[in-house]
Formats: sequence, C-alpha cells, structure tokens
Amino acid sequence: MLQFLIDNQKNIMMILSSMCAVISVFVLFMRALPKKRRYSLLMVEVYSTLVMLGDYFAYAYRGDPS
Repeated sequence: MLQFLIDNQKNIMMILSSMCAVISVFVLFMRALPKKRRYSLLMVEVYSTLVMLGDYFAYAYRGDPS
C-alpha cells in the first residue's frame, strides 16, 4: 500500500488540487451563504489550490533542471 502511494504521489496531489479548484468554482455560483462568508471560502479554496499546485511543481522539479 505504501509503495502505491509513493508511486502515485504526484497524481494524487494533482487530483486534490483539481478538487480544490472545482470547489472554488462551485463557491462562485453558491447563493446559500452571505457574500462575505462566500468570499472568505473562495479565498481559502483558491489559496489552497495555489499551495497544492506549488507543492506539486516543487516535487516534480526536485532540483533537476533537465
């Protein structure tokens, strides 16, 4: 099981960041929450997407410029 996670770590990170991006799009169209709370939730989702994508690219790069 651990080897499966090691082999597919980059794919899992991309899936999770994509899920955060989709949730942020859903938050844009949501009308159940007040505008201030909706904006806060949107910022959390956008920033988490950016952090996870940054982590993905840092892991993919790993200092190898080729």
